[in-house]
Amino acid sequence: MKLIISSPEGVIFEGEADFISLTLVDGELGILPRRENFIGALDEGPIRIKPQMKTLFVPGGLAMKTGTEVHLMVPFAIEASSYEEYWNLLEKKYMEADERIKKLKEIKIG
Repeated sequence: MKLIISSPEGVIFEGEADFISLTLVDGELGILPRRENFIGALDEGPIRIKPQMKTLFVPGGLAMKTGTEVHLMVPFAIEASSYEEYWNLLEKKYMEADERIKKLKEIKIG
């Protein structure tokens, strides 16, 4: 089945998958190609994609399966092998954003 993960900034991942594991607000869900169509709310957690053995962590979003396609709409995704690595990368991402905001404020004030 085709998996498309997108954010407001563009496509994060697009490719074929034999199995996808998602964290929904009401529990974990495994998706195989013949699964019924659905729409669900993603919770913060991992998206595991096989056979690529890729794991992306997301802060939430929407999931939709229609026919042979799965679409995930998320604010952003961070590739990590564990929650600990995800949290460290997320903290770094927010610290970098905070630094950019401080620099922009300095430019506007000056």
